[in-house]
Amino acid sequence: GADGQAWLDAATVLADKRGLPLATHLIGPGEDLQDPDGTWADLRGHSERGAILVRPDGIVAARWRAHADDPAAWLDKALSATLGTCSAKATGHPEFNV
Repeated sequence: GADGQAWLDAATVLADKRGLPLATHLIGPGEDLQDPDGTWADLRGHSERGAILVRPDGIVAARWRAHADDPAAWLDKALSATLGTCSAKATGHPEFNV
């Protein structure tokens, strides 16, 4: 969402730490990517402070409906599950979708 800077900051740190080519974007009015007709806001399934992790093939690997207390920790768990280095149950997050 447009108010998801904490997720972008966490993703940048984790991408560097893991050596991953991870692109990050804020989507909304005046942000990296625009949503002029509100379609994205209707489809994304999270608040302005939430986030999604999308695999290179376009599959949503994880979705956070709102801001997390520790975005870096949740994103690290999601990346581990997506990359196959832990199980989805090990994430401990009820909204985690793999």
